[in-house]
Amino acid sequence: MTTPERQQGHAQRSLLFLAIFAGSLGSCGACGAAAEYGELPYVVADSSLAAEVAEGQQAIKHIIWSNPHRQQLALGGLLTSIMLMIGGLMILGRRKNAIWWVRNSIGARLVWTGLHAASGYFHVRASTPAIRDVIQSVESS
Repeated sequence: MTTPERQQGHAQRSLLFLAIFAGSLGSCGACGAAAEYGELPYVVADSSLAAEVAEGQQAIKHIIWSNPHRQQLALGGLLTSIMLMIGGLMILGRRKNAIWWVRNSIGARLVWTGLHAASGYFHVRASTPAIRDVIQSVESS
């Protein structure tokens, strides 16, 4: 095998790896976003904790998960993940606009990550009095 043929083989394997990687990241993100879109998760309390502490832990988790923007952000995450999966499939098909899809899906995912973090931060800041009340009720009992 000559050097140009060997380099072409490496390029094909690299494209295949990139397509599989993009598809895997997209599918994992889509599954996570679909799970986050659903109802509030039921969290089992730790049995080693006292009953009051376990109830307080459940109450704090419910306050944190009750972010009013959670479902809208989950839909945005689902959209960006599907864009990444499409980009991975387009790489496999060697489409000319595959790089556009991958680049824009990564950029959209970065913007989504910033919005998700900011939304969580501001929700926890707004919920701080409720969290303090739960902590004080657990400490007083």
